[in-house]
Amino acid sequence: MKKTKKILNIIIATLFIFSSSIVFAQHQTQQNMLYEPDFVIFDEIDQSQTTYVEGKFIPVGQFPLPNLTINFLCAQSIVPTLEILTQVELYIGKNGTTTYPLTVAIRDNLTQPNMVEVDVPAVQIPTEAFAWVVCNLPDYPVSPGTTYYIVCYTENTTDNWYVWGGNTDRTSYPYGCAWVSINDGGSWTNDSTNEACSSTETWCGNPPVNRANESDMCFVTYGRGNVAPEIPQITGTLNGKAGNEYDYTFVTTDSDDDAVYYWVDWGDGCPAVEWNGPHPSGNPLILTHTYENKGDYVISCKAKDIFEEESDWGTLEISMPYAVGKTDSILGWTFIRGLVGNLKKIGNDLYFRTIRLHYLELTGMEIGMGVLRLKRCRVNDLGYDRQLVIGPLGSLTWIVGFCHGGITEL
Repeated sequence: MKKTKKILNIIIATLFIFSSSIVFAQHQTQQNMLYEPDFVIFDEIDQSQTTYVEGKFIPVGQFPLPNLTINFLCAQSIVPTLEILTQVELYIGKNGTTTYPLTVAIRDNLTQPNMVEVDVPAVQIPTEAFAWVVCNLPDYPVSPGTTYYIVCYTENTTDNWYVWGGNTDRTSYPYGCAWVSINDGGSWTNDSTNEACSSTETWCGNPPVNRANESDMCFVTYGRGNVAPEIPQITGTLNGKAGNEYDYTFVTTDSDDDAVYYWVDWGDGCPAVEWNGPHPSGNPLILTHTYENKGDYVISCKAKDIFEEESDWGTLEISMPYAVGKTDSILGWTFIRGLVGNLKKIGNDLYFRTIRLHYLELTGMEIGMGVLRLKRCRVNDLGYDRQLVIGPLGSLTWIVGFCHGGITEL
């Protein structure tokens, strides 16, 4: 343990000084490198520290020190202000023999697993020169005002190392600092804590008292806010027959173009459809449902995006005023009156397309009534009817009658 402390003291106290002897050629006369991207990024800059002092860097990988070779991991603590972290840029370069990718990760605790990560191929990072390199992380939700860490590491093998540019000006980024690990991330230290520590910062935006010697790496983080999806729109059959199966369509759009999930409550006591998805924003979801009993119902639906932001409820009021099939009750009669088309009689059943058909159902002590328009139907177990043909070949017929059964929508 004493040997480890001694090594850490030497490294943290002298690393930036030592590294000044290894300077990539294109920056030998440059004191500061300001952030000047040569590409377009559409997300918003959130956190940044873009001042590089010549020769000031921390290695990542198996870096040779005098009489000593150590595998370095390097991190920079940040405090995001936006809800979604989208990507990171680092001011980095690599050794001429480096072939393994640089892993860039986000953690909420230095000694815990990565929350999200990306491997940047070695060919995308300049050799013996520094450049701003985009690390396109998967979009990840963070808690604004909380400390997170940009962590960099690579394969622990001979002559495989990167360098991450920085400075020793503690005022360059007041909400975090550089951290180093030499035991594969088991413990970390910064310039204010010369001994290894397994815990991480807790100040979350309020700088610690002793920051006189702290270093910062060069980085830029991008992010965006997150807006809930629109209230879902629901369409489908408004007046149907209990026992029949109907399709209902649910659709929402997300202004961030995030994928969405749907929660659907049918309003009849059946189990809800819980977070069906993910579905692309704007793509409809079609679900089938059968209402077993006559009555009025309210279908409710809400949506959430992949970052758990939920919409308000959308609703659709529907009615199932009549039931499918034959009624066995002695009072089970259906009376019909109205205009229909394409009338056909097969046995005791009538088939037709309603133009405007009034009906009255008597089932036990229940009474149901309504109007059917433009529906293909069948009247079961016809008992009595009178017909007046209006159109040619039965295309339009006025019908009055009753049946010991019900009306089935086809």
